[in-house]
Amino acid sequence: MKAVSVTRENAGLRVVAYPGETKILLAMSLADDQVNQTNKNLAGFAIWRRYDGQTEAVLSNRIGFGAGVSNETTAKDRKWTASDRAPFQKVRWIDVPPEGFVAPISYRVKALYFAGNGTAMVDGPEVTVDLTPATQFNTAFLPAFTRGYIASQAYADKFANADVRPKGPKTPDFDTKPFRLVYEWLGAGARKRLFEFIADCVSDKYAQVSVFAYDLDGREDPIRPHKSAQVSHGQMESGSARPAHCDMSCSLHSIVVVGQLTAPTCVPRSSLMN
Repeated sequence: MKAVSVTRENAGLRVVAYPGETKILLAMSLADDQVNQTNKNLAGFAIWRRYDGQTEAVLSNRIGFGAGVSNETTAKDRKWTASDRAPFQKVRWIDVPPEGFVAPISYRVKALYFAGNGTAMVDGPEVTVDLTPATQFNTAFLPAFTRGYIASQAYADKFANADVRPKGPKTPDFDTKPFRLVYEWLGAGARKRLFEFIADCVSDKYAQVSVFAYDLDGREDPIRPHKSAQVSHGQMESGSARPAHCDMSCSLHSIVVVGQLTAPTCVPRSSLMN
């Protein structure tokens, strides 16, 4: 995968975009003569996103001139304001397109200046950067990444902080179908590649793969033990569902693939230290 960046400049505004697999980092800077305390008092940057062939949409800011975020506010209290009215007061911004980054995307970035002592603003210079998804050069090596954390703002925007497992006691075999869209969005390319790899191992009777996995609970169909596999005991780390017969000496769990998938195998912590 080729690492690229796209730079555009206009009237002292410089924007550099760094596209990733599922998110884009935008870095903004202004020439020294474009910022002062009189007629060029910088208020921040407004950003618009446009998918190829679609109408552009302004990105919103959860911090505005009349509303903020503190340890006393809740998600229900927070108000979102378009960035052309509540500009981002940062010199970089990470955007996580809710529908992914599988087609060309354009970003329009505009500097905004305060018109006086209040919150009224006037337009400054703007630039547009056009981005395309990363090019894969080596088909034998396919790096892949998750989209982000469940605690991210992008997840809250798209799924309203929906749960990722049923409420109540944790179990290792709950029905994952109601959560499939959430898993696909969070896992993104990494999830897709993992399932492709597991399917390839299962179809190859000579494959022998050992995996150490962290917090592997709520297994979906492609990673459930095959009906003909031998089942051994195991523990899920970090609050995951743990079989009652597994003691606390287990730290990680191992899945051994030999033509078929087997259940997690308990690995003593002491063996990991040797």
